[in-house]
Amino acid sequence: KNLTTGEEFAICTAAGDQTEPAIWGTYVSWTDKRNLATTGSDIYAKDLSTGQEFAVCTAGNNQYHSAIQENLIVWADYRNLGNNIWGKYLPSGAEFAICTATDSQEYPAVFGDIVVWQDYRSGSRWDIYGKNLSTGQEFAVCALASNAISPAIYGDTVVWVDYRAGAANADIYGKKLP
Repeated sequence: KNLTTGEEFAICTAAGDQTEPAIWGTYVSWTDKRNLATTGSDIYAKDLSTGQEFAVCTAGNNQYHSAIQENLIVWADYRNLGNNIWGKYLPSGAEFAICTATDSQEYPAVFGDIVVWQDYRSGSRWDIYGKNLSTGQEFAVCALASNAISPAIYGDTVVWVDYRAGAANADIYGKKLP
């Protein structure tokens, strides 16, 4: 919706479902199921300033949960039969792996050169991990004996849903990155 004029407008009305939108500046990204029978769910985007819609990732299996900041889009990717985190600089950069650790990584968030996500590499719980794309350094944000999920990041602060008080007691925790 254009908040200045109050007018609604369609971003994408392609066949299949379009879900999980994210926006930054003039770019909108989403999970797109128009090719569900052939590639699974994909990541598409649109530049609202030009009206150009384009495929970000249509690799085999499923891609979903995109997040975008400036011209960087990140998403969860099942192309290797395990959820990993991938990225791409828009509009036409090459795709690149951010984290392909064993087991599962999901729900990425991005701010500047830092990408964070929930990670199941422990094999027994979800933790929060991150990576500085400028340095290539990957790091644990929160790795305790309980689940930590759904991270968000702004500046040098990461926040997440945390179950350290028990499985039926979700709280919000945060951490300043060094």
